[in-house]
Amino acid sequence: MTGIVASFTGRLHRHAELHYSRRGVAVLSFMASVEDHDADDRSRPPWVQGKVLCQRAEQLSSQLPSSSEVLCRGRLTLATCQLDNGDMRSALALTASSVTVLPQSREPLSAARAVGEGGIR
Repeated sequence: MTGIVASFTGRLHRHAELHYSRRGVAVLSFMASVEDHDADDRSRPPWVQGKVLCQRAEQLSSQLPSSSEVLCRGRLTLATCQLDNGDMRSALALTASSVTVLPQSREPLSAARAVGEGGIR
């Protein structure tokens, strides 16, 4: 994997959506709010646009309902687009090589700690 490789734990905003590209590649798209235990309580959580490709996308499509907690690892990019009014918007985007659905009752797990302990597969 090239580029910036990143990990995060977060909660899905809504159900992940499975669709297919023009070439027939399965793409599972989702939005996740990132856990930041060091952030000020008044600050808004950062959001990441996530996607999983190919066979793994089809496998995960039924396992990622709204409010699922996930641990994701993959290639991070900055996506930009221009709105109809001419304003530019940017968002973090992660093409995931690994997505793990976390159990509902768990101790908070930082993505950095999981990577350091070899917790991502």
